[in-house]
Amino acid sequence: MNLHRRVGLTDIASFLLAIYYFWYQLPFMRATFRTERFKVLFFACFAVGILLLCAARLENCHLRIRIAPRITVLTPVLIYMAFMTICYLFRVDEAARHIRVSFSFWGTMLVYCLFSFNRKAQARFGRYLLALFLLTVLTSVTAVLTDSSAARAISNASQRAEAIARDYVLMRRNVSGIYLFQNLVVFAPIPVLMLFQRRKPLLSGLTLAFIFLALIKASFTIPLFVLLVMCILTVFSRRRWLGVFLLVAGVVFLLIFPLDELFYALATAIDNRYFSARFTEIAIFFQQRSIQGDLQLRLQCYLYSLRTFAAEPLGVGSWYSYIIGEHGIGYHSAILDDLARYGLFALAFYSVFLTKYYQMLKEQWNKVGLQTAAVFITVAWILLLMLNIAFRSADESIFMLYILPALPEIFLQSRKRTE
Repeated sequence: MNLHRRVGLTDIASFLLAIYYFWYQLPFMRATFRTERFKVLFFACFAVGILLLCAARLENCHLRIRIAPRITVLTPVLIYMAFMTICYLFRVDEAARHIRVSFSFWGTMLVYCLFSFNRKAQARFGRYLLALFLLTVLTSVTAVLTDSSAARAISNASQRAEAIARDYVLMRRNVSGIYLFQNLVVFAPIPVLMLFQRRKPLLSGLTLAFIFLALIKASFTIPLFVLLVMCILTVFSRRRWLGVFLLVAGVVFLLIFPLDELFYALATAIDNRYFSARFTEIAIFFQQRSIQGDLQLRLQCYLYSLRTFAAEPLGVGSWYSYIIGEHGIGYHSAILDDLARYGLFALAFYSVFLTKYYQMLKEQWNKVGLQTAAVFITVAWILLLMLNIAFRSADESIFMLYILPALPEIFLQSRKRTE
């Protein structure tokens, strides 16, 4: 073992990026150091870390740059970042108020790809990010177990003084919002697949139970719905006969119990006002064919963006006011809202990025015999992107763009260290 290993560019870059992500990932840190001066300081650590990582990559290649016209998962991301930079420089629409959010989010993809020349360093930094993420998961789930409105409160986009004040109170307890819980939904197919493969069944079962408990206590209806759908699809993919049996049993059950009565019964039985309200709205829909409440609002928001995309195929511009209906954007669906903003360019971005993201995940998870997980992870993320806004949270950025692709390599290197 070399006790006097030379400190290289990769080590310095990792150190600076570790400082940045310690602030970026932990709500406690963002609440404590929230002034503009600190934001600039931490972002400077990120920028310098990226530059040093680029230099380390060039040094590793001995300054030989191979020009290969190959589209990767990073290609649409770099094009998007270049586009946002141009919009920012020319003060186009509201690009200036969104550029830091978008660069912080997509910058994690850049970090992951730059680390790819050194798999050990990539996995080591992935373990660090995973530790930060798990810490936030534990503190956030602990908070919702005692107060089910905690995660919903911090996800609220209200700009009222009392709402902002409560946000900071929760953030100082290291509580995160809906995007953290959506990441758990995306991860859920992995323990399901592991259960069918009989790989660490106790840990897999406990992980799945933990995810369901967290979603139920956090009272997020859409993520819980997506979680159920993904678990059913995963079961069906592994055991067709079991999937068919569940499907037949479900149809028979629905024939016996009318849907409106079923959802009214669920709304009455469940001791959770958020789920109860959603089930009541669904029951009214099946009974009266009338959409009301939050369900009506969401559908209207989706239609705002869809109609704008149909009317303006090239988009209406980079607007991010998050005022429902302004500029014809509903601000309730990442994909639909971007279609309204950027039109066919957004369609091209999502098509290329999600295809390449799936291919990257498949290649990575194939290393641990779970390549099927790539399909379900991608499908779950697409569903959440269709049904909710996204691309603005540290939790989603770190988990989706670094931890999930790096996790198989982390497993493999941890196994090598114990052998």
